[in-house]
Amino acid sequence: NGITQPNRNPLLKLNIGADGLKTGHTAEAGYGLVGSAVQDGQRIIFVASGLSSEAERRSETEALVKWAFGAFDKVKFFDKDAVVADADVWIGEQPTVPLVAPQMLQMLVPRESRDAVAASIVYQGPIEAPIAAGQVLGALVVEVPDQDTARFDLVAGRDVARGGLVTRIGAATRLARDRAVQMLPARD
Repeated sequence: NGITQPNRNPLLKLNIGADGLKTGHTAEAGYGLVGSAVQDGQRIIFVASGLSSEAERRSETEALVKWAFGAFDKVKFFDKDAVVADADVWIGEQPTVPLVAPQMLQMLVPRESRDAVAASIVYQGPIEAPIAAGQVLGALVVEVPDQDTARFDLVAGRDVARGGLVTRIGAATRLARDRAVQMLPARD
């Protein structure tokens, strides 16, 4: 139709991974940009608004993209289906069940906090059989200084059927013995 519309996204010409989205300007909101960029498989989406000129829009959004990719590291904890831990099973055909990651467990952390990341596995055990594969049984809890705590579900890696009569009698006997020992007075 003979109409040519130039692209006003200044980031597309830079080598910072920008691939879109929308620029705009109104008298009330000033110059703005809703953008998207990808580096090393990590995508960011950002919004800048209230800028005073096209030049400021370019410099501020370029700085924002460089900061976002430079200030955070992707930390991978476990691949999908990786066994994270084994949980004790109560009256099951097997004494333990693997706790697995239902998807890749990863998160972005501030680069300066990377070495201070602490992770722990939490579940209420022993877990009573029967247990179905894929059933949520616990969590990987990740703590990063000055950030909200992150929780990732951990699921049963296999089915565990309820144990037979001998298994149940053995479990009940061990429980009764352990409770009796706990009730004994301490020796000095």
